[in-house]
Amino acid sequence: MQVAEAHSADVDRVVKAARKAFDEGTRSKILPSDRSKLLWKLAELLEKHSNEFAEIESIDNGKPVAVARAADVLGRRGPAQLHRGQGSNHCTIVGHSGGAHTVPPPQGD
Repeated sequence: MQVAEAHSADVDRVVKAARKAFDEGTRSKILPSDRSKLLWKLAELLEKHSNEFAEIESIDNGKPVAVARAADVLGRRGPAQLHRGQGSNHCTIVGHSGGAHTVPPPQGD
């Protein structure tokens, strides 16, 4: 097994770039409700064009079209729909063993 090695200068450069993208980028300025709408639209488009995406994915990696459609295309629709809630109610999405779970924000004092 090979593991990538990074020095402190590498980490500093990446963190600086991420901070700049967050501070100056458009994503952080989009309202959560608008972000939610965009993720819903993404999920709808994935479903609408699933056959086309499946054919492309099949050509790209050699899977049968049906497998590519079910696993790679429509399988991506679920996370897009799940993350839509994050845009409107600020739930935390935690990936676990290839899945995703919605963790509601803390309640009370």
